Order: sequence, then structure tokens, then C-alpha cells
Amino acid sequence: MNLDKKPGLRTLPAGTKDRDAFFQAANVLIVVVFSAFIGSYVTQELVTPTFPNGKAIALSGTSIVLLAAVGLAVTMSRGKAGRRFLLVAAIILCAASISVIATGAGWGKGGSNMGRWLLRTLAVFGTIAAPAWLWARRKHLTLSVNDYPSFLAVLMSRPGLEFIAAFLGGITIYLLLTHDVLYWDYLNYWNKTSSLHEIVRVKGIDNGFKRVVNSLASDYTLVPAILPATLTMGVEPVSKLEFMLAVTICYAIPAYLAVGMLSFQLANGVTMRHRSPVSPQEATDLVILAALASISLAPAFLWSYLKNMPDIGGVAIAIAALFAANRLIALVVDDAKCEEDQHRNIDLLATAAILTYLLALLYLFRRWYVFFSIGLAALTVILLAYELGRSRLPLGIKLRHVVIAAATSILVAVSVGGEIVIHWLLTLDRRAYGDLYASYSFGWQHNLRSALATMGTLTPALCCGIAAYLVGHTSARRLLLLLIGTSLVAVVGFYQIQSMAFQHYYLLMPLVGGMAGAGIIMSWRLFPRSLIVAVMLALGLWNIFLPALGGWSGYFRPEGVSLRPIVRTDAPELKRLGTWLAHQVAPGDRYCVLASSAILNIDLSAGIWQLDPSDPQLLSLKTKALPLSEVDTMNGPPPREIAQCSIVLIGEPLQLHMAAENQQTVIIPAKDILTGSGIGAAFQKLPDEFTLSHGVRVLAYARIRPITEAELLDLRRRFYVTQGSRRSELMTLFGP
Repeated sequence: MNLDKKPGLRTLPAGTKDRDAFFQAANVLIVVVFSAFIGSYVTQELVTPTFPNGKAIALSGTSIVLLAAVGLAVTMSRGKAGRRFLLVAAIILCAASISVIATGAGWGKGGSNMGRWLLRTLAVFGTIAAPAWLWARRKHLTLSVNDYPSFLAVLMSRPGLEFIAAFLGGITIYLLLTHDVLYWDYLNYWNKTSSLHEIVRVKGIDNGFKRVVNSLASDYTLVPAILPATLTMGVEPVSKLEFMLAVTICYAIPAYLAVGMLSFQLANGVTMRHRSPVSPQEATDLVILAALASISLAPAFLWSYLKNMPDIGGVAIAIAALFAANRLIALVVDDAKCEEDQHRNIDLLATAAILTYLLALLYLFRRWYVFFSIGLAALTVILLAYELGRSRLPLGIKLRHVVIAAATSILVAVSVGGEIVIHWLLTLDRRAYGDLYASYSFGWQHNLRSALATMGTLTPALCCGIAAYLVGHTSARRLLLLLIGTSLVAVVGFYQIQSMAFQHYYLLMPLVGGMAGAGIIMSWRLFPRSLIVAVMLALGLWNIFLPALGGWSGYFRPEGVSLRPIVRTDAPELKRLGTWLAHQVAPGDRYCVLASSAILNIDLSAGIWQLDPSDPQLLSLKTKALPLSEVDTMNGPPPREIAQCSIVLIGEPLQLHMAAENQQTVIIPAKDILTGSGIGAAFQKLPDEFTLSHGVRVLAYARIRPITEAELLDLRRRFYVTQGSRRSELMTLFGP
């Protein structure tokens, strides 16, 4: 018995030839070999410099062993196709073994440029083509239990094109009306896109690819910057409007369409009386309707994206992974008859590879999506074990299916992520995220208040009700359970590390957006359509044009969310501050900011050029700004580089973005300079002052003599005194 009420497999037409199965199997295996080339290239770039011998070879050897396991599992079927495939698999495995082990050992690394060029070409081809090839060979591969319009069909339909045009038009108007200065994470991937442009333009695509590979083990990879950088290639410099339009096309629109497809999949499985079949045109309309519903009923996700954050791109990947996991379970446990079991084995191998690629891509896209990957992997295993126990398939076939799925998943995981795991093991002392992000964990009461301020009250309540109804009525119950279970595991796991910022709520977008869209689709056949459109339009206009009113309005609109264009009222004063800094800080000198709030921080001061990108004086601030520590557990004590600050800006009152006990690295040196004690004895107050929003005064101090080594050591000592139980750990990480 399956959790889905409809079988997920279709019987292949009689007369399918052996050679069709043979070529299908050979194609899939070749793609898996390309994944080994990916792993071998990353091994050469990251692992071999550290482990020139044993461990690099062991890693490559592990990939080959797993590759052999997949080949043997696939060839367990009977018939000529299986025997032919075994012969070709053996030849390919021998060739791949020599190539991968040789590369892993670093043979010829300083020799043949042609060999290295060929290897990089294969790695690039494998990275791009592996999922695409598997998808193109989907003659027997559909990632859903029920029929639904394909993503491309929705994208190219008239409603889809109208949705895209309206979305791009709305974003353009919003950005043109916005007058703001971006900083911190809001600015991060805009900068990364520009830097990737510069690398490719000056040093070539080869160095750009290498820079992307080398970033894979960092907390902020270049993966989210690849598509926007490609789309805006040739544009120098990339403006905020151009960057956001690229992010919209590459990430935001696919995310909302994916949510719409998920909603349709869940709602279309609901049995209703007097329900006529859904036509392809109506299905496309309902997908777009669900996408619009997720915008109107859950504006927090659009609000996060409008803050210049490409993190929304992980949502489409997460939903694709949900579909793949759903299909994988169906392939393993469904007892539908196939003319030749070889076809199911190949579909199973391809689906397992796609699922693992997607889970790895989620992790590489943004680190915190790893909680979604872990949750989906765990729920897939749990539901698979449950359904295997209830399946009527013979035990031998069950074992074969499990071996194929598990061996393929492990192979792809090792090929794509094995080197990153080794890199993390080498830097394990810097990966204790529970300790590093302790300053960002504020307790369950704060988490609940923040969630209600971000998501509101009405929408989560409606989503809970819709989910409860769907559990008992939809035929896509397995997909629903995967969605609910994965989202819960992801959120609980994330809270074990830190509290959620606004962008981290994308972990819930498949669930909240999917439930909101499914509810609208089900209501579409039960209530007057004009009423539904009116409600969605009213909520959309409310979110855009009205400010947060508090009180009862919080039930309909989250208090912490506003889709109104952001306009900084202190922009003229900020520009005056930037011009003053550009004149005051001599070429070669640096300035610092002892503040970390949305009103004043180092990134904001260096980004004042956004108010006038044509002003060279404001642009010079990007190279004159010297960042200092801001969060105790993340950055440690005030760095020695503070001695290089010729000008220091301090906000009055002190500007912090979290509790004072977590930002002593800002408070202690700021108080020293304000009072003239400690390192403050080396600074003198300047007469110039600036008043920013909310009446915050910016005070300027100039260094009149060098800061002594004794003053620096005393500053760091006083910081460690405030850290209590964290003192020894922080001293180990950052030194005395």
C-alpha cells in the first residue's frame, strides 16, 4: 500500500527493444562518470595541495568503488540488454578509474596544459550537462505522480508570459522609486556578481570557473552569482536595477512558478463532487493563480527578495527536490508491472542522481539551505522504509531498488561534496556554528514574536487548516508529508544554531506558499471567482500602499513587512558625510566606523556611492573603509587593524544591531574614544557632526598619534574579561 492513491509508474508499451534499454543505461552511466570528473577536478584544486598522496587517491578510489556498485546494481536485470550493458560498463569503469585516480593523485599537474584544459572542459560540461542530460532522457522519467503542466509549458503560456511581464514591470517601478543604501548581506551578492564579472573580463572564463570552485567550501559561495553574472555579462558596472532584474529572471520568477506548480499538484489531487477534469489551459491558469496567491497571502517572501537578496533562488531547487524525492519513493516501492525491469532501474538511477544533485546544489547555493536538504533526506528515508514494509514487491526486487538508489546517491554526493567535507574537516575548529552564531540566538519567545511579525497570524493559521484538510483528501499525500516533515525538520534544525533573519524564512516558502496556493485553487471551484480575485487584489494593494498599522491589522498583514519603496529621509546628510570622508581621509589612509545598526555601519558608509554612482569621490570610500569586528562570537575582539584607522566615526547613542553583551567588540573601543581613555588617548574629536535618521548624531575622531602595543593588548584583554564562559574558546580562535 502506497501513501499516494494513484500509481506513480506507467507500464511501458509492448515491444520496447533491448537496444533502447541498452542505450538508456549507457547514457546514464556516462553522465555519472562525468560526475566523477567533477569530483576529480575539485580534488585537484582543493584537496591535492593539502593531501598530495594518500587521502586524495582514497577519495577518488571511493568514487570508483561506488561507481562500480551502481553499474553492478543496474545490470542485475535479465536479458541481452543487461549483458551488453555490463560489457560497456566494465570498459567505461576501467577508463574512468585511470582518469580519476590519476587526477586525484595530481599526475601531470605541472605538465600537460592540454590535459588540464581537457579535464576542466569535462568538469564544466559535467556540471552543466549532467542534470540536463538526465532530464532530456526522461522518456520514462516523470517527477510527479499525477499529470501537471511542465515548467516550460507554464513559462511559455500566455498567462505565464503576462505574469513575467507584470513581475518585471512591478520590480522595475519599485526599484526606481526606492532611494536607499544597501549594506551587509543586502550588498554581498551584488558585489560578488560584479567581482565575478571583473575576473572573467580580465583573466578569462577559466579563472572565473576556478574562483567559483574555490569558493565552494566558504560560507558565502559564488554559486548564486553565476546566473546573474552570466545574464548581465558585458554590462559594466552592474547597477542595482540590472542586478535585481537578473535575479528576478533567474531566481524570483522560477521560485514563484515552482510554488504554483507545487500548489497545483497538491490541490489537483483533492476529490470533489461534480468536479470536471482540468484542461491543460486551466491547469496553467491555476498555477499562475497559486503563484499570485503566495504573493498576496505571504508577502514576507517578496519583501525579503526586494532587499536585494538572491536567496529566493533556493526555493525552486527545494521544490524540484521534493518532486524528485516523491518520484524516487514511487519508483522503489510501486508494484506496477513494467515490460522490462531494466527501464525502472534506469529511471531509478536517474532520479536518485537528480535528487542528490539538487540537495547538494541547495547546500552550495546558500549554506543554511542544508537544513532543508537534511530534512528532505531524512523524510525520504523514513517514508521509503514505511512504504517498503507495505509494498507487495518481492524482497529481492526491493533490495535491488534500494541498492541502486543508495549507491547512486552516495556516488554523486562523494563526487560533488567529498572534497568540501575534507576541507571542512581541516578547518573544523572554525565550523562550530552553534558557538559562532550564539550571538544570533535569542530564545524561543523572541523567535515566536519574530515569526508572527514576519508571517502574520492569519496566513499561518489558514495554512495549518489547509494542510490538515489535504492530509485526508489529496491523492498526493506522500508529497504533502514530505513537504510538511521537511519544513519542520529544517526550521527546528535551524533554530538549534541561531534565530531566523528575514531571508531564512525561505525555508518555509514551499510550505506556506504551497498551502496558500492550494487553498486558493480549491476555493476557485467553490466560491465566486470574482470574490477570490477581489480578496487577493485587496491584500496586495494593502501590502503595497498602506503602512503597518499594528493592532488588528496584524492579523491580515505582518507588522514587520512592508512592500512600499524604501526612501531614506537622511540621504542628503549621508551624501554630505560621504563627501566629507572622501576629503578628510587622505589617499592610502583608512577610516573606521564603531557602529553596527541599520542607521550607521561600515558597509553603509562605504556604500554611500549608491546615492550617486557617478561621483568618483564617493566611489573612493570603498577602498578607504576598514571593517572592524562587530559581533563577539563571530569576529572576536577588536582587531589589531584598529591602529590603522586615521578617522573613526561613532554614533551617538551607540549604534548596535543586537544585545550589548554580544557586541562588546564595538562598545569597548567606542567608549575608549568617546572618553579619551585606553586607545582613545590617541584620538582627538573633530568639530564636524552629522545627523542621520531618528536623530542619531555621527561624531568624528582623528588619530593624532600611533596606538601603542600596550594599549592594543589592554583593549583586547578588557574585551576577554567581558566574555565570561566564552573567554577561553574565543582566545583559542582569535588569539590573545
